[in-house]
Amino acid sequence: MPPLRTGSERHKDFPDVWQALLILALLLGIEILIGAGFRDAGARFGRGDPKYIGIITVFACGIIFSLLLSYKNLSYSELFHPSSKSVQDVLGPLVLPLLLTTAGSVILATEINNALVYIFPMSQSELDMFIEMVSGGVVSAITLCVIAPFIEEMLFRGLFLRSFLSNYSTVRAVTLTSVLFGLAHMNIYQFVIASILGLLSGWLYVVTRSLWPSIFEHAIYNSGVMLYYFQSDHDLQTSAATSIPAHNPLVLLTALAAFALGLYWVYQVVGRYREAAP
Repeated sequence: MPPLRTGSERHKDFPDVWQALLILALLLGIEILIGAGFRDAGARFGRGDPKYIGIITVFACGIIFSLLLSYKNLSYSELFHPSSKSVQDVLGPLVLPLLLTTAGSVILATEINNALVYIFPMSQSELDMFIEMVSGGVVSAITLCVIAPFIEEMLFRGLFLRSFLSNYSTVRAVTLTSVLFGLAHMNIYQFVIASILGLLSGWLYVVTRSLWPSIFEHAIYNSGVMLYYFQSDHDLQTSAATSIPAHNPLVLLTALAAFALGLYWVYQVVGRYREAAP
């Protein structure tokens, strides 16, 4: 992996997993307070409204990031890219393999989600929430494909995983961060997918010591999900919650092959990082 830049970071082991849970609870509380302020001012946000995620979450996370970075004496540049290699050297060789991996993961994730919906049928309010989340046009695209990847990777990989690596073994640190990432979505459907993809994002951070590959992977995954939604022949309003609209087996095998080949390609790329490290 790329060598780290040395800096004046303080409290490298903060937060641990329990402190991270408290931070997530604090973040939720701040979001509720900000949301209440917007409602008092006459603004109305529905559950799943991308404007809620794009405005309220940015404000709340800005407060949390400011406090944590000040406490840890971290700059944003150190948070995003603690590696001593340039961003271009780290991210450039990973663009194509991550595109391949993510193309496969979008199809596989939709199949996992179909199975979850079959086992745990969605309520109408949950269905409405997901529909509203992806139906906001440009607002949804900016929120889900730009804002969410930046904010979530900064919090879960840039702050939580960074400190967890000082508290736990690498495997445990990545696993705990992924579980917290899944829990933060607060529903069973996103919990499973986010936890699985969180393992990939966490591994990318560990081997590259940079948030940029994780942000890129996260952004193209969310973009792929939105594109899949708009291109899908399924009508979410009328689809039966008791049947799984499975993909063609050939499509699934192709997706699995793309995901596996992409991961192997990523592994080969980061292997060269390790060989080049002093």
